[in-house]
Amino acid sequence: MFDFQRQVRLKQAENAFKDGRLDEAFAIACEKEIRDLRGGQVLLEGLVDPLLDRAEEHFSGGRLKEALLDVEKALHAGGNRSRAAELRKEVGKAMEKRALEGRRVREAIKSARGHLLHGSLHAGLEVLDSAPGGSTEAEQLRREVESLKRRAAEARARASAFLSQGDLIEALTALWEATAADARDEELSELKSRAKKLTVEAIADAIEKGELATASALTSRLLQSVGESLEARRFVTTLGLCNETARALLHGDLDGARIAVARLERQLPGTTWVQEACLAVTEAFDALATVRSGPLGQQLEAREGYRQTAQNSPSLGEGAAVQPPLATIHGPEAPPLDPSSSPPTRARESMRWILWVDGVGTYLILGSPRISLGRTGSSADPEIALAVDIAGLHAEIFRSEDDYFLVAAQGKVEIAGQSVTRRLLSNGDLMVLGAATKILFELPSPLTPSALLTLKNQRIERDVRKVILLKDNLLMGASENCHVQVSARPSGSCPVILSLGPAGLVCKADDGIQLSGQPAGRQALLPLGARVQIGELTFTITNALENLET
Repeated sequence: MFDFQRQVRLKQAENAFKDGRLDEAFAIACEKEIRDLRGGQVLLEGLVDPLLDRAEEHFSGGRLKEALLDVEKALHAGGNRSRAAELRKEVGKAMEKRALEGRRVREAIKSARGHLLHGSLHAGLEVLDSAPGGSTEAEQLRREVESLKRRAAEARARASAFLSQGDLIEALTALWEATAADARDEELSELKSRAKKLTVEAIADAIEKGELATASALTSRLLQSVGESLEARRFVTTLGLCNETARALLHGDLDGARIAVARLERQLPGTTWVQEACLAVTEAFDALATVRSGPLGQQLEAREGYRQTAQNSPSLGEGAAVQPPLATIHGPEAPPLDPSSSPPTRARESMRWILWVDGVGTYLILGSPRISLGRTGSSADPEIALAVDIAGLHAEIFRSEDDYFLVAAQGKVEIAGQSVTRRLLSNGDLMVLGAATKILFELPSPLTPSALLTLKNQRIERDVRKVILLKDNLLMGASENCHVQVSARPSGSCPVILSLGPAGLVCKADDGIQLSGQPAGRQALLPLGARVQIGELTFTITNALENLET
């Protein structure tokens, strides 16, 4: 650079220094051509104290990064090194202290969120109050907690008011809202006990009067709001028997209805409408038995005997689809088969779900005690519809008590290489439908009678390869005894439990449950379509028929 140009550049730096533009003056003075000049050196020395003064102002105002930057500039200018070194030391200590406080705030926020996930707002607030102030995230979380506390208090007040008015449904709904907002609220305990006592009395009274819809609605709300109890479980069992009896009657299964209503009578001894129903079903069953023992029954046996002979006749071909005789039973007595009475879609709709487990796969859950297997697209509309060359209604599986029976309908079924018409299924049985369609039957857990069907060489709609026949509950976890085996451990060795309640599927987990990002405590009724998260485990429940239609 020519000397004239350097002088002009130096003059620019000096003017910037006079105008207080320290950064501009420093940048020009640090240029090699300018720093070599005597005037450049003088300018740098003159910048040291102003830079340190500004650094101290930044330090006092808590702007530590800016203070440290000015200190480094002063040191680079080569001025009062002792003052600059001392100031840099003070700034360094302050930055370390701030970093430590930041770590404490982050740990407090993490701990507080853990308490909130488990439904304890009070503990979460205590953790936040112990954290250093000034964190925007902590303040935002504190405001969220305060909002939840207000919502819990408002819902608790509504619940108390509805209880006083005798409106149990609204009271239980408000209790559920209060629990969802603050599950560990100590003031809820007394209110829940009071609501539980009144609701149990109301459910018992409704069942006694035969008002089953009212009893079912109250039981669902009781489970959702107060949680599991011996009384609630007894009502669930009783209402389940009522539903089982009604379904059997709807399908024309008098034998199944007779068994179910007899169990119901043991549950509700002395209840007038149950005794009347038991007597009526028994009379209908006996009347049907009388008809079958007469000429019409003989005609039916002759017809069935002819059809069985035709089935075994080579002239009809191995794949002839006929109904086996009613008297042919293998193993313990199985419920009678009536292929013509497939349950209507509306009756089955609430008993079929799709379980989407992230990173694991898709499951079809069937809650009905009777399911059919057949060819997809057939008029029989089987629950398990396979895109293979089998009959439209190939076979059915019945559940009676905790036992499962396979009954061949219009197609050939083999187990262990032997053709079967009716068979009590055992854990590990491999069913072969038609030529080569294989389905493995398993009872994974001794804790629940729910069964698991694994489609060995086929899949159904939505890429489903496993079907859960649900009774009471199913297990999700890392153990081999779980129906749904997952690698993401939800809570150590404790499995997640999905139970069949009057209003749908209820989830129970030791870890907190989140529904679409919102804490829901340790037990919650699962809304269809909601994203459920328990620890690292995430899944969604949807309506099976809606999914199949889409």
